[in-house]
Amino acid sequence: MQRLSDSAAAEWCTGRGIQVGGSPAERSLDIAESHPYTFRVRMPVAAPRRLALAHELLMIGAGHEDTAFVGGMFWLTDWDIWTETVERAGRLLRCRLLGEHQAQTDAVDSQAELYSTDEGIEIQGAVTLALIFEWDAYVIPAVGDVLAFISHDGYVEFAATTDSALASTIQRLGPYQ
Repeated sequence: MQRLSDSAAAEWCTGRGIQVGGSPAERSLDIAESHPYTFRVRMPVAAPRRLALAHELLMIGAGHEDTAFVGGMFWLTDWDIWTETVERAGRLLRCRLLGEHQAQTDAVDSQAELYSTDEGIEIQGAVTLALIFEWDAYVIPAVGDVLAFISHDGYVEFAATTDSALASTIQRLGPYQ
């Protein structure tokens, strides 16, 4: 896993035709402009379903292979949404996932991380934490026409560049609708 500065993450996205907007503290990707076909699924209530959804988010660029993570970026854009009691547990888990021993704000705040094809389990951990703690984050495959936004408002939004890419994503995510 490679941590990216805000500007490096923005450059990585721009290189894939994704427009980046907002200040680093209020980062947003203009997925509607670059990925005009969108749909949402509600965040599953049951924890095992969230774990399964984390896996599905990582497979959106992989086609039909369930184990073929294509690499990509996880960009945490907003956290610290809930109470301190909830957030401190999330910060600690995230820091440990990143190999740090103490929870530090900069380890969680607006972090973009680039994962290679052999780091599927590591990014799955990051995505799972975002789903469990309902933090805002983007999951952007290194290849493919679909990306995802995890929202603290209880949904995951998928955006695709083509209607066929959207149709295959909807088919894959049918159980979550």
